[in-house]
Amino acid sequence: MAFKSEIKEKILPIPNNIEMHDQWIGILAEMNGKSYFLNKPLIKYRRHNANNSSMKHYGIMKMIRNRTVFIKELIIRRIRRK
Repeated sequence: MAFKSEIKEKILPIPNNIEMHDQWIGILAEMNGKSYFLNKPLIKYRRHNANNSSMKHYGIMKMIRNRTVFIKELIIRRIRRK
């Protein structure tokens, strides 16, 4: 993921309880300007057994919790900036 330095003031600080930091950056960037998806690999990506992150999806309850926390943090951020 790459973004212009101007977006840093909108995305930082990233709340500690947000698990998907790249999603946080992407959504706030979209809310405060525009985003672009480049459908072209720019680097090689390799995963191995010793990775810190897994390839498993969360269960439905964990996904609902994460989205609820995400929305709550967006609302808090919006209120504080007004």
